[in-house]
Amino acid sequence: GSAASLSYLVSNRTALVPPPTVQHLPCNTRVWVDTTLANFSELRHYLDTCKYNGVGGKEDVNRIPVPPLKDRSGWHIFCVGHDEAHGNVGSYYDDDDDDD
Repeated sequence: GSAASLSYLVSNRTALVPPPTVQHLPCNTRVWVDTTLANFSELRHYLDTCKYNGVGGKEDVNRIPVPPLKDRSGWHIFCVGHDEAHGNVGSYYDDDDDDD
């Protein structure tokens, strides 16, 4: 992991606490561990295949540009769209009535 990931994990913003009761644990821990590891292995294989085929690289012509990591307003617009992020003024859902 990165230094940022490590910093987040050891910060007071992350609560690494055990489950509140045994009911919150998987019934068969060994099966859960094996399944989880298999899922991550499958994901790693998929990502390696994507990388090998050029998907996700900086030279990919189909790459979708995303805002910088800490650009909150840019991510807001990226996720919900420009009109929705700016209040959808004048649209069907615009509520400019004074019927309070």
